Amino acid sequence: MACGFQTLPHEDKLVPILSPAFSQALKVFTPQRVVIVSNSSGTTSEDPGFIEAQSVERELRCHVLRHNHKKPTKACASEIAIYFTHLSAASSAPGLRLVLIGDRLLTDMLLANEMGAYGIWTTHLWEREALLLRAFERGLLAVVRGWRALWR
Repeated sequence: MACGFQTLPHEDKLVPILSPAFSQALKVFTPQRVVIVSNSSGTTSEDPGFIEAQSVERELRCHVLRHNHKKPTKACASEIAIYFTHLSAASSAPGLRLVLIGDRLLTDMLLANEMGAYGIWTTHLWEREALLLRAFERGLLAVVRGWRALWR
């Protein structure tokens, strides 16, 4: 199994409440199997010299994926899959399963779904969240859950 964590945009550090879980993930999965997939650090459009990616890697002691396409596109999913396919082949670990952990329903969880990965949606972690976007995501989730309940 492999695990991916996302960071708050343009930040190198985790929210303090996440530190114990992140340390445990590094211990259980090993640092090369814990990968930051960010729409800022590591993207060719937002971080062309990968300076932010290197800074995050130094701070968090794991890899930041260098990628051309942003979440939740199929192209980004392919870039993640390629990274883990190479990792799996190098370590002879059969059939890695991915876990994506993220704070955005419309990027991180859509990407997990696109990839057939497990998705863990974190909420209420950041002091300054995009309140309108978060309210929209929670409302959308309520609608989907209601619609799904009708079809059961």
